[in-house]
Amino acid sequence: MTQTQPQFQRPLLRIGSLAFLAGVVIAIASTAIHPSREDPANHPLVFAEYASDDLWIAVHIGQFVGVIMVFAGGFVVLHRLLVQSESSMASILSWIGLALAIMTASAIAVLQAVDGIALKMAVDSWVAAPAEDKAVTLRVAEGIRFIEYRTNSIFRILQGTLAIIFGVAIVKSKIFLTGHLLLLRFFYLTMEWLLLTLKRMRMGVKLSINLITFL
Repeated sequence: MTQTQPQFQRPLLRIGSLAFLAGVVIAIASTAIHPSREDPANHPLVFAEYASDDLWIAVHIGQFVGVIMVFAGGFVVLHRLLVQSESSMASILSWIGLALAIMTASAIAVLQAVDGIALKMAVDSWVAAPAEDKAVTLRVAEGIRFIEYRTNSIFRILQGTLAIIFGVAIVKSKIFLTGHLLLLRFFYLTMEWLLLTLKRMRMGVKLSINLITFL
């Protein structure tokens, strides 16, 4: 039984790593065609840009799929490595981190539903509305935009907490050699760059995320 466990884990880790890398590629490719010419703070201009984009929903589905693959692949691999640690604290934190990763992935799902579908429907209605209804439909679209901002804030809080928990688990574990730490550093660098890119393209909000400090 003990001999078959590593044989089972090796393909799992390989699949998780490939899912992580594929997710990064999908998310970046989707973000590359995300409309971002107008100032996100200028709602009339940016809403008109969103309404004219026929690929808006498809782009956000691609972003969602990519980020979920990053989370599912990257954090599952990290969890599988940490749970084998000789440190009971690292193992416990790894399980907590896995649960929190699921919550964070759920938050990004809600965020993409609000931003990718609800906001698109609202701005389409605003563009198509008669002149006397423009002000009302604009306020509706802005309301959904503000929900997007708040949902994104929850996602960032969960993301930061997730980084802290896994960061402490990594420090407590004894299974990581220098090569593994370099790999994890690359993982966090990629996650930071990916999520900052998605946020900048989608919202234009200049917030700082620094996951590297935990390594």
